[in-house]
Amino acid sequence: MLVVSAPPDVGVWYRSPEMAEIFEVVGIDQDDDCIDIQYFNGDIEELDSATWREIQATEVAEPEDWSGAYKMSQEDLTGYIDEVIHPERHSNPIADLELNSD
Repeated sequence: MLVVSAPPDVGVWYRSPEMAEIFEVVGIDQDDDCIDIQYFNGDIEELDSATWREIQATEVAEPEDWSGAYKMSQEDLTGYIDEVIHPERHSNPIADLELNSD
């Protein structure tokens, strides 16, 4: 029995038994018959519509952890979550401009 995936939607996350990671459809080019997907880890791949039908993709919830594509570990985030960072010296950039007196 042949199972056909529903047509892809841009911005929707999917899972496929053929692929190890969940992925988001980030673009569809109907003229070139291309579906651009981005895996949670940030890798991008291009599929044609025949391959899309074969992978049996099913829609899944968007991941809560947004850092996957940026390859940021919890250690990278430590100390910066909900913390406002101020530059050491802040000046008014307009005050540094030379006025033209012509």
